[in-house]
Amino acid sequence: SINNAGELVGSHTFGSATELVSATVSDNRIFAGWSTKMNASFHEAKMTLDAFEIKGNTTLYAVWVFDWNEEKQAYEIGSERDMILLSGLVSRRIEAISEIDFASLSYIQTADMNFYLFETGLTPIGNELRPFTGTYDGQEFNIVFGLYTEKDRAGLFEYIDGATIKNVVI
Repeated sequence: SINNAGELVGSHTFGSATELVSATVSDNRIFAGWSTKMNASFHEAKMTLDAFEIKGNTTLYAVWVFDWNEEKQAYEIGSERDMILLSGLVSRRIEAISEIDFASLSYIQTADMNFYLFETGLTPIGNELRPFTGTYDGQEFNIVFGLYTEKDRAGLFEYIDGATIKNVVI
C-alpha cells in the first residue's frame, strides 16, 4: 500500500518502491508494472508510481507477464492474449517494460488458440530488426488463424534466427 506521501507502507518484500520497481524478474516472473486493480492486464500496468493519483492509503498490485513453468524451464503462453503480447514484445511493437530480451527466452504453449474467435488478429512473431532467437514449444496444441497480409512472408513466426520451434500445430 502507498500512503499520502507516496511511501510504500504495509507488508512488502522490498525496502522501498524504488527497489521494487527495479526488480524486473522475481522467481522467474517478469514485472510489468503497477495497477490499482487486482489481476490487471499488462496494458493496464504503469511503470512509475507517479502515474497514480494517490488519495489516502492506496493498494497497488504488481502486474506480472507470463507464468513460469519450473519443470519445462520456460514461460507459458496460455491464451490468445499471451500470444499477441509475446509477438508485440519480441518485435518491440509493445513498449518493453524492462531491458529483458523477450526474443531470446524459452516459451511453451499450454492451450489451444483460435484467433478467428478473438477480437484481433495475430501479427507474426519477430521482424527483420528483432528476429525470434529463443525456443518455442507448441506441445502439440492447436493454433487456428487466417493469413491476411500484404507481405511476402506470413505465419506464426515471420523472422527467426537460430531459434528452436517445435511441436507447433497450425
